[in-house]
Amino acid sequence: MLTYRASQGDVKGLAWAPDGQFIASVGGNTVEVWNAATEVNRYAPYLRHSQPVKSVAWSPDGKFIASGAQDDTVHVWSAITESDLSFSPYTKHSKFVRGVAWSPDGQHIASGSEDTTVRVWSALAGNDLSFSPYTGHSNWVITVTWSPDSRYIASASFDKTVRVWSADSGQDILHPLVHTNGVRAVAWSPDGLRIASGGDDKNVYVWDAMTGQLIHTYSGHTDSVQSIAWSPDGKHLSSGSFDKTVHVWDVIAGTSILTYSHHTAQVWAVAWSPNGQFIASGALNNDGSVQIWKPL
Repeated sequence: MLTYRASQGDVKGLAWAPDGQFIASVGGNTVEVWNAATEVNRYAPYLRHSQPVKSVAWSPDGKFIASGAQDDTVHVWSAITESDLSFSPYTKHSKFVRGVAWSPDGQHIASGSEDTTVRVWSALAGNDLSFSPYTGHSNWVITVTWSPDSRYIASASFDKTVRVWSADSGQDILHPLVHTNGVRAVAWSPDGLRIASGGDDKNVYVWDAMTGQLIHTYSGHTDSVQSIAWSPDGKHLSSGSFDKTVHVWDVIAGTSILTYSHHTAQVWAVAWSPNGQFIASGALNNDGSVQIWKPL
């Protein structure tokens, strides 16, 4: 296990670079980029946000990073030089930006906010698509995820639903996927056929992405599920929880095959390495660490 100590305590988001060599973590007002093998910062922390950063995403080519924060902005910047793109920051949200996700084709960024909207915009120019924002949630949007073919976006909200949108039109394509409490995490499977979600009802749910039918319910956490990540082969899910643990689930059997319990505070972020060999997990406050470990 490797352990990185965040410079500002909390770790609220994680993302692996597409080549697996680096990890970006967010906490406090900073974004930090670590060498995944040596625990060394690639460069000084990125400090252009004026309020705590909530989410982070790499571009599919590994050249850029997007970060969303409580200053209501998304910054998009070079992963090599740390310089902002010309349009950055993106300022169309009116409240905290909770989630950012880069489309797999590299063309667009989706962002979700406490203003209850999802916005979709050009990743390299910063202009909104004509039908953005997407409206329909009645409470904060906590996170967003793209389908692997970049055609659809799923958003998780404290209104107890996951909504699935057409990226081309901004229209709902499914009935809302309903939880019994606020939804904090959503992730699309690598094959595009399933959506996983989790939240304050402590469970992880797997849904059919085309019909919205509930396929599996995984129970085992004793507190809110804050983050979810699929393994690259789609056979396993990892979930991070306020109960200070990460569960690794067998997707078909629906059973927890591992409970990782080395964090000493709420786990807010999990991310599976691109080669499927490692999981990175991050926790809050008195823990404040990014831990990299082998799940299988």
